[in-house]
Amino acid sequence: MRLWSFHALALDAVLDLSLLGELMGPLALFTALLFLIPAWRSVAATPPDPLAVVIDGELKRWHPITLTLDGPTVSEGDAVNPFLDYRFEVTFSRNGVSYVVPGYFAADGNAAETSATTGKKWRAHFVPDKTGTWTYAVSFRAGADVAIADDPSAGTPTAFDGLTGSFTVAETNKTGRDFRARGMLRYVGSRYMQFDSGAWFVESGSGSPENFLADPEFDGTYAVAGDHLKTYSAHLQDWNAGDPSWKGGKGKGIIGAVNYLADQGVNSFFFLTMNAGGGDGKDVWPWTSDTERFRFDVSKLAQWEILFTHMNENGILLHVVLQELGNEFLLDNGDLGRERRLYYREIIARFAHHSLKWNLGEEHKIEGIGNTDAQRQAYVAFISENDPYQHPITMHSQSGTIFYDAIYGPLLGNEHFSGMSLQVHNGDLYVAGNKTYKFIKEWVVKSTANGHPWLVTLDECCGWNVGVKPDGSNMDSVRVSEMWGSLMAGGAGFDWYLGFTFEFKYDLNVQDFHPYEFLWRQSSYAASFFHKYLPFNEMAAQTGLTPETKNRVFAKPGSLYVVYLPNGGTTTLDLGTTAKTYPIQWFNPRTGGSLQAGSKTSVSGPGIKSLGTAPVADTLDWVAIVGVPLDNDDPGAHLPVELAHFSGFADGPAIELTWQTVSETNNAGFEVERRIGDTFQSVEFVPGHGTTDEPITYRLRLPQNPAGSHNFRLKQIDFDGTFSHSPVVTIEVGITGDYVFSAAAPNPFNPTTQFTLAIGRAQRVAVDVFDMLGRRVAIIHSGALLPGEAHPFRYDAAGLPSGIYLIRATGEYFSASQRVVLLK
Repeated sequence: MRLWSFHALALDAVLDLSLLGELMGPLALFTALLFLIPAWRSVAATPPDPLAVVIDGELKRWHPITLTLDGPTVSEGDAVNPFLDYRFEVTFSRNGVSYVVPGYFAADGNAAETSATTGKKWRAHFVPDKTGTWTYAVSFRAGADVAIADDPSAGTPTAFDGLTGSFTVAETNKTGRDFRARGMLRYVGSRYMQFDSGAWFVESGSGSPENFLADPEFDGTYAVAGDHLKTYSAHLQDWNAGDPSWKGGKGKGIIGAVNYLADQGVNSFFFLTMNAGGGDGKDVWPWTSDTERFRFDVSKLAQWEILFTHMNENGILLHVVLQELGNEFLLDNGDLGRERRLYYREIIARFAHHSLKWNLGEEHKIEGIGNTDAQRQAYVAFISENDPYQHPITMHSQSGTIFYDAIYGPLLGNEHFSGMSLQVHNGDLYVAGNKTYKFIKEWVVKSTANGHPWLVTLDECCGWNVGVKPDGSNMDSVRVSEMWGSLMAGGAGFDWYLGFTFEFKYDLNVQDFHPYEFLWRQSSYAASFFHKYLPFNEMAAQTGLTPETKNRVFAKPGSLYVVYLPNGGTTTLDLGTTAKTYPIQWFNPRTGGSLQAGSKTSVSGPGIKSLGTAPVADTLDWVAIVGVPLDNDDPGAHLPVELAHFSGFADGPAIELTWQTVSETNNAGFEVERRIGDTFQSVEFVPGHGTTDEPITYRLRLPQNPAGSHNFRLKQIDFDGTFSHSPVVTIEVGITGDYVFSAAAPNPFNPTTQFTLAIGRAQRVAVDVFDMLGRRVAIIHSGALLPGEAHPFRYDAAGLPSGIYLIRATGEYFSASQRVVLLK
């Protein structure tokens, strides 16, 4: 069956003829094959030139890699629209895992510098999440509206369609806050985002100015109404030699602003990519003009790319807000039509390789005033379907209980929607009481109860009319009820809002972040506290553990408690039924710094016990930690025991894990955990050696493992129940023989069954279903598969009658089949 290698178009024909051969005999099959050979020769006669591709970037894990190809020479304004009438996609694959990455028209390939509108360069960005050899396969099709067509066969293959190649990725060499040191930030079915490295993330960002991109040093940026354009001149002093700029020094102000914010501990920025039409600022859009909807400004977007790259390299998450209050009906009158689909596709193609969150839009309103539930569901589905990295999708909204229920309620349980971006208060300043805490906790609980916990962030605090005042006069109340209120409720973080008084409009006009240093500093204290001391992803808001309702408790009961006292002083804590002694330490949320001792150094359970008093007897807020904190300088990077190494290797289907400790203190042992889907599950417990200064080597052999990638980590547990996790190690298990075709289960089935297929070498594979008359009734898979990975497949036979069916897998080097019974 080596004829498979001629072209994918021959695939179906070969399989169908082989079945006919079983029914008609070898002579008929031979005749049919002779008929097909000329067709195979013709489609293979003019393959694309592999030298036409240029691969840029550091070929390392978690680093963006850019493919640029020479294609049709076109212009932004051509009658054949380069954004709408061409579809460029690249499929990147390794060990059975594939990412389908949309590409885009890049003019001359250097438009950030030249402002070119015409050229023949086409570009795609990819971020590999594993080391080793990756292959790529290019699809390039032309036709009216082909870029937004649902049918993958729409249009006509052209230019470099069919081009393939490979490259090898090494391990990252980055450190510190650079996201390339930790990988993509992802939603993993938790209340918090997580890096590929395993470290967890709490947002501490700015949500003002929402028109962050309204800098006229970006090409084609101008004010339509009012003047809220920015120079960021106050931050020219923060630009450093070696930092990026464009066109002879443009962009230094906004790049300097990023440097300043990153140095202050800011790790997120909430900003709009479009406020044209009915938006407040009317100065940010991706198109060639504020009234255009199908032609994109290539040079402007290339300059945005320079900024976004610098933000990620400085540890700042992109919180990308796709529309604004007032222009929710600008594209297709709110529907998912041609304008909106193309807008989403271009933004995804150009920027999805960054660590980011998609936000459907600022201040979504209830149906009848704003977008409908059906429209929002359609936005979520389209973005999820086209984003190769499955970034979190969230939504900002108006405030109030009724609004929340009406806007967010229909999205509960939607597997592609990841969370809430809350505006808590109405127009006037209101930070007293527990409003923020109440709403965030309520929606954490609601989403979790629906089986899909949401990221819930505070993204517009303190009343839209006030925000955080630049003189810091409301900082104490904001810190207590907004920042710590959101975190202690289990919120995923916050992006600060700086107010919209009609006199100053800081949310639109701010371009100097220096006056808010008090805000960034105290925000950094809070986020650092969570990252440094807490396994916060395993903790939750608790009620009833202190007698005062104003106090907040965030805990893993029986292990670690955090008690926030908004007015200082003292309180009692219900330690439950556990007979255990907990150390007590205090943290000052106003000044940060190290943990401090109060009037009591420990407390023992069970029962309700006093925590003593804070280190300073004042009436301002203090935080008590009851239990053993993590004290991680680099969260997720090391254990309480001194770990020398953790590694492993594959021995056929067996996996051998090895780790060594330099010393141990109160070490009860290690739970070895394996990643199953988005979570880690315990495999086996290995007892520790208590307290010792001697190096100890541990080994665990897992005898039978399916082919593919397996991720493991250690959960080190002390005798008092406190624990921490090691970094994650990945072990690749290959296969022996040509293939492993697992039995479908369940069998009999109704209407779905599942199975896996692993192959010994790379090849094109077809997986099809046939009835007992030899008729193909379903195509499960058709295309290339890479070796060493157990590829999962699911077959849904809802439209077929009961009966016996044949699932057949056929490749260049093997053929296998199994019978299944559909019983309705």
